[in-house]
Formats: sequence, C-alpha cells, structure tokens
Amino acid sequence: MRLLFFLIPLLAFTACTKASRKQIVLATGPTHTSNYEIGEAMAQLLHDKLPDYRIILDTSGDGSYARCAQLLSGRADFALVQNDVQLSPDATDSIRIALSIYPQILFVIHRNEVHEKSLRALFNGRRIGVGPHASGVHTFVQEMMRVFKIDSTKSKLVYSTYDENYLRDSIDVSISLTGFNSARIERMLTTQEGVLWSFDAVDNLGKGSAADAFTLQYPYARPFIIPRDLYQSAPAEPALTLAVDNILVARADIDPVVVFDVVNAVLNNKGRLAARNTLCNSITVPEDNRISRFAVHDGVQQYIDRDKPGIIERHSELLQVLFAIGGVFGSLILGWFQYIGWKRNRLMEKYSTRLFDIQRRLEFTYNDPERLASIEADLKSLWKESIQAVRERKLSINEHYMPFQKELKAAEDELHLKKTE
Repeated sequence: MRLLFFLIPLLAFTACTKASRKQIVLATGPTHTSNYEIGEAMAQLLHDKLPDYRIILDTSGDGSYARCAQLLSGRADFALVQNDVQLSPDATDSIRIALSIYPQILFVIHRNEVHEKSLRALFNGRRIGVGPHASGVHTFVQEMMRVFKIDSTKSKLVYSTYDENYLRDSIDVSISLTGFNSARIERMLTTQEGVLWSFDAVDNLGKGSAADAFTLQYPYARPFIIPRDLYQSAPAEPALTLAVDNILVARADIDPVVVFDVVNAVLNNKGRLAARNTLCNSITVPEDNRISRFAVHDGVQQYIDRDKPGIIERHSELLQVLFAIGGVFGSLILGWFQYIGWKRNRLMEKYSTRLFDIQRRLEFTYNDPERLASIEADLKSLWKESIQAVRERKLSINEHYMPFQKELKAAEDELHLKKTE
C-alpha cells in the first residue's frame, strides 16, 4: 500500500513530463531521398540535444510544394524545400527560412546516342522526366523552357516518384534537382551510361554562357560546375549546370525560441550531421532573403544577434560618464574597452593573413595530393580556431568576421573541387 502511495504520483509526474515536451513535426518527403536522410539525422540530433522537444518526421509530402502545403495547413512545423518555391504573397508571408542546407544541383541526363547541340533540340519530341508534379523540379523546368524559349507543346513532361525518375522506356531525358551524392544519379551516369548535359563550356562561365543568361533572369538559381569523373568516369569533362538551395523553413508563427533552439543545435553539431550525409557540410545561417523567396525567421535573427555586447559593454557610455567623476577610474575603464577591441582586431588580422596565405597556396596548386592535404589541414585548423575564438568571445560576429567566414567557406569549396579533379 505504501508502495502504491509513492508509485502513483511518480507515474503521474512522468506522464506530465512526457506530455509537456514540445512536439515538432518536420516534413521531409519520401524515404530514400536526400531530404529524408538529412531530416532523419536532424531528428536524432535534436532528440539527443533538445530533450524538451519531441521530433516527428512526416514523409507524406512528395515535393516542395506539397511540403509547403503541410506548413500552411498546420500539419508541419518545419520542412525541407527548394529556395525558389513560388507561392501566393499571403502564403509566402506565412513561411520563414531557418537554414540553408545544401545545393540542389540540376542534373539533365539523356541517353548516350543523343548528340543535340541545344537544350531546345534536346527537349524537342522527347519525354522529359521531372519527378512528382508537386515538386520544385516541375516549376524549375518550366522556368528553363521560358528562358530558353522551348515550345512546351513539342515535348511531354513525365511525372513520377523521385525513385522512378530515371532513363527508361517512358523517359528519354531525366531532370532532377538533388544533392551531388544521389545514388540514382550515379546509376544513370554509370550503369545506364547516361550523358550529363552541360549548358556550355566551363571556360565560358561569366562570359555570357547559357548558365549566365538563365541566372540573370532567374536569380534564385546559380551556376554550378560538376567536376570531371565525379561518378567513376563520368562526366568525361567538367559540366556547367545550375543549382538552387535546399532550405529548412518554418511556419512564421512558430515560437522564435523553438527556432533558435533548433538552429543553435544544428549549427553547433554540423560535423555530426555531416558524418551521416556529407551534404550537411553546406549548412549555413541565412542573414537575409537573397537566397529564397522567404524572409528570415525571428528565431534565426535572434541567433545571429546572440553575440551582442554584455551588460557592461551595452552601458559603456553611461559608465564612462559615471567614472569620469572619479577621473582615473573612468580612464581605466575606457582603456579596457579599447584594449579588448584592439585585441579582437589583431586576432582578426592574424586569421585573415593566414587565410590569405592558404588562398595563395591553393591558387597555385594543381594535381598535388600531398600539398592539397597540407592545405586542407591548415584550413581545418584555421576554421576550428576561429570558431573557438567566437565561442570564447575573443572575436565578435561583426562586419569584419562575416566576410572572413564567407572567404573561408569559398576556400573550402575550391579545395573540394581541386581534390575531385
């Protein structure tokens, strides 16, 4: 009887604790897709790092538009979608961006017996696989047809699941927007001996290439170069294509604290996510809406602003006035703040000099694995040191740090390309 007296309240407390956990529904789309793999890795991470939240994956939304509909109906809190999803103004205003996840590369793959010279000729009279009707691929292909003046009546768009969008009897050309490590893409380019379409010679990028023409009219996309032999012996030469961004979005009415917690957990454990899927190496915080049609969520802005000065620094002017009465004490306090700023600037200059040296070495390094490995080690060391300095408040995330971080990421991308060539 005494045991029941203690056991019943304990069970009631446990039930209340479970019931009080905040439930988060993340719409990823079908299994066996990059979005699902990343969503699953995020769910496990958030389960471990945020015990107050209960993460549920929803795989029912087959396409970016379908997942946006889940957000708008309240059936999902977060979703992984393309950055160029076109919704009504009210619907767009109801969704906010939380993170940029990875580049979704445009793969236009055709049979090896086809030797067309233009995209218009490639489409003419052929069946074009675009995946689900509610996917972002469908609307992206429509934009391509608009920009390149392709007659939609002279080709047929074939809708299917993502897994079924490959070269087969009913599909002559397969078009996908996905991560570079897609097994389906690799099978088409190797086992099926498909050919990857290149919009132009890589050397023409920035000199009026077809990719330049498209991005000029469609700013949500950007040119992207696929290295030679990325998929065993395919492509035979570097291919110039396009890419959009896969982004994590949330409903605008989600508590900013929830979004802050999710963003903070993901970015602080990006290495763990990348170990599950290398696409996660590209996860970044969006600082404005340049990469998508959606505004930045308030919770993300709070994360960006988290490095605001502390109480003493926020009231430095008042303290200067107060300590001015004491004369010497005021001068000491002011000198201290100046010293802190000087130390941060010197440290930033030190890191920038090291990065410039790495960039110069990288620029003049070709087909030298040993030298590239040395550069990679130096780059990783610099990255870790700068992040640790931010955490220890030896550096501030300000107008000097953000360009440094972008240059660091650019150097990492260039290193990756040179390693794959």
